[in-house]
Amino acid sequence: MNTLTAVTLVVLLVLLAGLILPLRLSWRSKAILAAVVITGMSRNYIYVITGGNGFDPDIPYNLYFVLDLARTTLITLAALVLIRLAINGTVKIMRRDIKASVLPEFSVFHAQLMLLGAFAIACYGTSCAYTKPRINHYQITMERLDPRLDGLRVIMLSDFHISAPSDPSYVADIITRINALNPDLVLLPGDLIDGKVNRRHAVVRQLFDLKAKYGVYITSGNHEYYSGYQQWHDYFVQGGLISLDNKVVALKDAKGKTMLTLGGLTDPKAANYGLPLPDVKGVAAALDDSAPTVILSHRPAYAVDFADSDKKVDLVLSGHTHGGLVLGFNQIVARLNDGFLSGHYRIKSTDLIVSNGIAVWQGYPMRLGVPNEFVVMTLRSSTPATEKTVKITRAADIKRERAEAAALKAREAQQRKAMAEARGAAQNAAAGSKADGAGAAGAAGKSQGAPGQMVLTASASKNQAAAAAGTGAPGGALPDVLSQETSPRGGSPVDASEIRTSSGSVQGLNLILPMVDTESGKTWHSITSLALLPENLSTDQINRINEIINESRTPAPAAPEKTVEEPAPEDNRVHFPDGIYLEVLKESSAAVSDSKAASLGRNQGQTAERMSQTHSTDGKARGTPANPADQSSPSGRAPVRPLTPEELAELEYNSENSTAEIQSEYAISLGNSKQKPDDKGVKDMLEKR
Repeated sequence: MNTLTAVTLVVLLVLLAGLILPLRLSWRSKAILAAVVITGMSRNYIYVITGGNGFDPDIPYNLYFVLDLARTTLITLAALVLIRLAINGTVKIMRRDIKASVLPEFSVFHAQLMLLGAFAIACYGTSCAYTKPRINHYQITMERLDPRLDGLRVIMLSDFHISAPSDPSYVADIITRINALNPDLVLLPGDLIDGKVNRRHAVVRQLFDLKAKYGVYITSGNHEYYSGYQQWHDYFVQGGLISLDNKVVALKDAKGKTMLTLGGLTDPKAANYGLPLPDVKGVAAALDDSAPTVILSHRPAYAVDFADSDKKVDLVLSGHTHGGLVLGFNQIVARLNDGFLSGHYRIKSTDLIVSNGIAVWQGYPMRLGVPNEFVVMTLRSSTPATEKTVKITRAADIKRERAEAAALKAREAQQRKAMAEARGAAQNAAAGSKADGAGAAGAAGKSQGAPGQMVLTASASKNQAAAAAGTGAPGGALPDVLSQETSPRGGSPVDASEIRTSSGSVQGLNLILPMVDTESGKTWHSITSLALLPENLSTDQINRINEIINESRTPAPAAPEKTVEEPAPEDNRVHFPDGIYLEVLKESSAAVSDSKAASLGRNQGQTAERMSQTHSTDGKARGTPANPADQSSPSGRAPVRPLTPEELAELEYNSENSTAEIQSEYAISLGNSKQKPDDKGVKDMLEKR
C-alpha cells in the first residue's frame, strides 16, 4: 500500500465514522453523503481511469483543480473532525460523563460549519501552494574552502514536482529568478518531475536554461523512480545537467588542486525497481580530504550517516519533507524523517540544510504556514585572503565586469571630447585657410569650411619653406599619403618629424585615405572619407599608426579550405572558466549511459533545442544527429563546414579598413566628402600629389 492510498483510507474512515454516522439524518441521506465523500477522495483513481496516474493526471486543468480542491477540503474536514473528537474527549474525561460534549457530533449545523471552514482553509492553502517561492538565505563557513572561492553562491532547488498542472510560465519565472542571482553552483536534490518523459519534457526542458558558473547538478528523489528513472536520468544528463547519483566529482584548478568536492546519492525507492541503492560508504570513501565537501541527498536522514563517516563532510543538502506542509501536523512528517523537517541543522561537524521545496506533495496539495522556497547559500572561507588572491566567483566576475564597463565609459567620454576639440580645430583652420586664399586650399581647388568637407590645413610647400628657413622640424615634406594606387588598403608611414611646423603641432592636419570595399577588396581611389588626426600625437601613438598602415599592406591570408573536421577525442573532464575543470572521482553506479550522455550535453546553451529535436512525442529517441555537419548532402558530396566564430572574426579583422582602426584607437573624426568623384579639382589634386 502506497502513501496516497493510506491517506485516502484514513480520511474516509474518519469522515464516515466520525462525521456522517453520528448525524441525525436518515440512512438514505447518510448514504448519499458517503457516496459524495468517497467520490471526492477518489481523485487519484479518476486520474488512472482517464489515462494518467496519481502524480501526473491526464485531464483538463479546470477539472484537475476541482478534484484537487475537493480532496484538500475533505482532508481538512477530517482533520477538523479529529480536533472535535479530541476536544469532546477531553470534556468527557474532565466531567466524567460519557455523554458530555462541547461540539455535539450529531448536530447537522455544526457539521455544516465545519464543512465551510474546511473549504475556506483549503482555498487559502491551495493558493499558498502556488505562490512564488520565497528565497531563504544561509551563510556557511568552511575551514578548508579555498580563499579564491570565498563568497561562492550555491542555490538549492528541490521538489519541483513538474507535472500536468504545472504552469510553464511559473516554471520559467523561477528559472529567471535563479539566473538573476548569478549562482556559481545550482544543485537539484531530487523530485523534479512527476510523469513520463514523452508527456512532460516540453515543460521540464526549461530546467536546461539554468545557468551557473560551475555547473548544474542533480540527484534523484523517490518520484523520479515512480516516473521512469532511467529515461529521466538520461534526459537530464543529455540536457547538460550533471548527475551525482552515487557519484563523486571534484572541482580542480589549473594546477590540479582540488577546490571543492561534490557527491550525491540515489533514493532507497530504487529497491522497488531493481536499481542501485544509496551507496553512502562508496561515496564517503571517494571524497577528497583536502577540500570541503557538499553532498546532495534527497532524504535528510542520510546526513547522520555522513556525519558518522571517516571522511569529513561539510554540508549535506536535502528536500523531500516539504517542510511538513501545514503547521501543527508537520511534526508527524519530522518523525518520519528522523526528526529533520526544515531549515538548518548541525550534526557533529556536518551542516544539514533541508528545503521546503518549490511545489507540494500531491497527497495533500496545499500549504499553511510553511511557504515554498528555494535556498541560497553563501560559502565563506575561514582562511584569510592574501593580496595575491583573485576571487573566481561569479560575484567577483560581475564586479570586474562593472569596473571594466565604467572604465570603458570614461574612455569613450574622453574620445568624444577629443573628437569635438579636433572638429573645432579643423573648422578654425579651414576658416584661416579660406582667408589666406592660398597654400593647401589652392592645391585642393575650391575649399569650403563646412564640417564633413575635405579641407587640407597644411601643405608640403609650407613645411618645405619652414625647413629651408631652419625653423621647422627636419624632414620638411608632408607624407605622401595620397599615393594609394598600388596599395590595396593602406597608406605611407607617418613620422613625427613630418607633421611639425615652426609653430609646433599642426592643428587639424588632414590625412586623406581611400575607402576599401570589405567584400571585394577593391580600393576606391576617389576621395570619399576624411580622417582627422588629433594634435600632439605621442610617439607611441605614431608608432601604432605606422604599424596599422604597414599591416594593411600585407595581403589577407586565404580562407582555409572548408572540410568536415573529425570529432576530437572525448575528454572526460568538463572545463569551466578560470582554468577550473571537473574531474570524476567516483563513477555513478546508477546509469550505464552516464558518461556518454554527459559528453553529449555539456553545452547547456544548446540543450533545449537538442532535446526538442531528439525526443519524439512518444518519448523514443530519434536518430537525428545533433550536428547538421554530420549528415551527408543529397548530392553525395561532403557538406561545407560552417565557419567558427573565431574564423569569422579573423576574416572580419583582415578585411577591416585601416582608417577605422586608427579612428577607434586615437579618436579620429571621419566625415564624408561632399565633392563628387568626378570633380575636376579632386582629380587634379590626386594627380599632382
